[in-house]
Amino acid sequence: MKVEFGTEVVNLDRVEAGVEKLGVLLEHRAVKDSLHEAGRYLGRATKQSLAERLMPKHARKRTGNLMRSVWYLMKRRKAGEMVLGFKFPKGNHAHLVDRGTKERFTKSGKYRGIMPANHFRDVAMTGQISRIAPIIEQGLVKAVEDLAK
Repeated sequence: MKVEFGTEVVNLDRVEAGVEKLGVLLEHRAVKDSLHEAGRYLGRATKQSLAERLMPKHARKRTGNLMRSVWYLMKRRKAGEMVLGFKFPKGNHAHLVDRGTKERFTKSGKYRGIMPANHFRDVAMTGQISRIAPIIEQGLVKAVEDLAK
């Protein structure tokens, strides 16, 4: 996925000083905070999309395990990277719900069914990318301003 930010040059000297400190920029607290906020936002969007696309409560028993398994993780050794996924063991079949399965048969030929694709994660990601870009941009702008001081 590609996220683009709008730019506006206010003071070129401040920007140049910030670019020189780019390695420190990704480890700045403001950038980390903005990525945490973006992770929380994407997690909420994924849960909301999942709730909207799952079967109605009366149709089948829902335990909520898949909903509770949505989480995000900030990479410790790779600054500026975040992973959004599903916790094990409650979310270990999330990919089957999201992508679906084809018709399945056992070795003896018994039919085991089909899982239609839900695509809850793709819908959440594509719908929210434009909304998290300003959150991350604010963190980057704040970090550059702090480093330029």
